[in-house]
Amino acid sequence: MTLGLTSLLSPISEHHLARLVGHVQRAGLDASLVEGSWDDRLRAMQSGEVAAGWLCGLLHVTLDRDGQWPFQVVAAPRSTRAGDDRRPVYHGDVVVRSGAPQQTFADLAGTTFAFNEESSLSGFHMMRHHLAGLGSDLTYFNRTVATGSHRSSLQSVADGTADCAIIDSMLMDDGVADALSLRTVTSVGPYPAPPLVARPDVSDDLRAALADHDAWSPVTDLDYRSLRQPD
Repeated sequence: MTLGLTSLLSPISEHHLARLVGHVQRAGLDASLVEGSWDDRLRAMQSGEVAAGWLCGLLHVTLDRDGQWPFQVVAAPRSTRAGDDRRPVYHGDVVVRSGAPQQTFADLAGTTFAFNEESSLSGFHMMRHHLAGLGSDLTYFNRTVATGSHRSSLQSVADGTADCAIIDSMLMDDGVADALSLRTVTSVGPYPAPPLVARPDVSDDLRAALADHDAWSPVTDLDYRSLRQPD
């Protein structure tokens, strides 16, 4: 049986999963990368056609709330950022245009904030949580704009449609914003990194295949318990 793996994250990050599939194949498992539209991939996971997937931790715990989501957390990518100690965590990078006058987060009050979508942890909820810690909410900004993707949020800042956006730090570390003349004002987090999840019948095989993978760390659902807490 071929072990199908897919991604419900930004297409920009899919090369990480492609490399992971290669590692799993070298470990002796018959694995393949399953592609298609986001909706098709989600349906394939829900129907059991796909054995494993890489997705936002918040989406995983949301789908798991009704007990109909037949997947277990297996592993997550390690952070390469200084201070993270190679833990499986990531951040939300708050970006502005390189020539923008804003130098600190406080300078962003009253500006236009671009976000990915309301279901996104790194592209939306990390900002909400950060503002809540400051005793504020999204009214901190004069206006908010939903863009639909991290790439579109970056572009909206680059072209002046928005003044700032919050972006998945893994994408930023991949250089996704390098050609757009943007800079990071601050980073929020850390939060548990997007997990690789698998059906119970293959999770042990995947864990064994990834045991010696330097870039991925074993994780459990306990690592995502903070995301299950109500707002």
